[in-house]
Amino acid sequence: MDSKKAIELGAKVGQLQALMIAYATDGRTSDQPRAYRDQYSEVTLELEEAKYANPNPHKSLEVF
Repeated sequence: MDSKKAIELGAKVGQLQALMIAYATDGRTSDQPRAYRDQYSEVTLELEEAKYANPNPHKSLEVF
């Protein structure tokens, strides 16, 4: 993974974290669960391509 892709992946992880924080602190909206699932799957695929496991076990906000 080159540095540009690593930076982009880091930004996506940050977006996942922001969604989790908003969900946990009552900043919820109706489209957050879908956005989280979409982003989670993208991050998981990119991590797998780079030969890393996804350390985040929460596949959805509802599970989180």
